[in-house]
Amino acid sequence: MPEAQLRRRVLMAGLLGLACLLLAAPLAVGAERPGRPEERLRRLVLVPAETRREFPEATLVRDHPLDGEARTVLARLWRVAGARAGRLVGLGIVAGTRGFQAISVPAVDGIWLSAEYLTRLQDLPAEVRARKLARVLGHELGHLLAGHERHNETNELEAERIGVRVFERAGFDCAWWVASLDEIVEPAEAPGHAPGLGWAEAWAGLTKAVLIANAEEACRAAKAAGPAGR
Repeated sequence: MPEAQLRRRVLMAGLLGLACLLLAAPLAVGAERPGRPEERLRRLVLVPAETRREFPEATLVRDHPLDGEARTVLARLWRVAGARAGRLVGLGIVAGTRGFQAISVPAVDGIWLSAEYLTRLQDLPAEVRARKLARVLGHELGHLLAGHERHNETNELEAERIGVRVFERAGFDCAWWVASLDEIVEPAEAPGHAPGLGWAEAWAGLTKAVLIANAEEACRAAKAAGPAGR
């Protein structure tokens, strides 16, 4: 084969290879783009020991109708929570919990929601449902962000304050959080609380008045700081 013809073929092969790389590049970039925020949350596959002790019959639920909605709300809160870059939070749904709403385990950055609680929310308007989910999840995020290894009155109030701040930053109105506490009956039956259970004894000394005053103070501070949490 003449040398000139050989050089032309080598050049054409090189150009063809370059064209293939250029065409493939957008596809590769697209494949690396992250999915929706809720899809980047970890899906928890174990029931926490605390829940297992109180609810021996507790089982994971993988197909609850509100699973996606709960993950969307949690992702919305987590984006503005101020957690360090790369830190992920996990979410799981548990059935067989007799009134339990949610529990968090800071050691694994995990939150478990009650399937029964989610089912009670299903008939509510979507906007109300989102606020209620955000309140419960915001409180549990408060425990995660503060690194609480045990539950006591001080920690519960701190988790509420952090939750209120995150709730407001996420675009919800923390005044609604404060107003919602007026529905609590004595003794304190607040988000995350299951009356009569051992792990919930931290709430026993918290009255409605204390919870409302705590949330009001946190809400005032959150609104003063603004959406970006100046």
